[in-house]
Amino acid sequence: MKKNLAICLSICTSLGLIMIFPSELQAKEIEIPVSLAYSNPYPEHDWINLGTIKLDPVQVNSAVGVRDAVYEVLSKFVGVYGGIINDVIINAIKNTFGSKQTYTFYIKLTQYVSTDYMWHYYTYTCYSDSACTKPIATYTSTKWQDRYTKRQVEELQEFLKNRMLYEKY
Repeated sequence: MKKNLAICLSICTSLGLIMIFPSELQAKEIEIPVSLAYSNPYPEHDWINLGTIKLDPVQVNSAVGVRDAVYEVLSKFVGVYGGIINDVIINAIKNTFGSKQTYTFYIKLTQYVSTDYMWHYYTYTCYSDSACTKPIATYTSTKWQDRYTKRQVEELQEFLKNRMLYEKY
C-alpha cells in the first residue's frame, strides 16, 4: 500500500511540474539548432546554444512604449537582463513602422551558456512579419556570470525539445 502511494505521489508530482512549466512560457515556436551557426561575440569562451524561441507577438499602440513592450516579452525569459534594451533596436522598430498608431512585431530569442556553465548571454532579432523572414534589427546582450550547472542546462534543453513537440500538436 505504501509503495503504491509513493508511486502515485511521484507520478502526480512529475505531472504537476510538467503542467506548471509550459504555462509559464508563452512561446509559439521553438527550434533547436543542429549546429552552432553563429559568430561568437565572446571568443574567450566556447558556448552551448540552448535553443531559439519565437516569442509571443509584441503589440505596440499609442499607449505603450516600444521599450516597455520589448522588455515585457523578454523579461519572462532573461529576467532583469531584458531591461537592457539597445536604443538602436528601439529606433529601428520605430523607423520600420513609422507613424502608425498600432503595429505588431515578432522576436526570436536565442540563449547561450558557456561550456564551463559559468557565463550566459542571449541574442534576439526583431522581425516585421509573423514568418520571421523580414528582420528589423538584432541585439546581443553582454555576457553575465551565471550559476548554471550541466544538469540545469540538460533539463532546459530537454524541456525546449518537449515544448517544440508539444507546440506541433
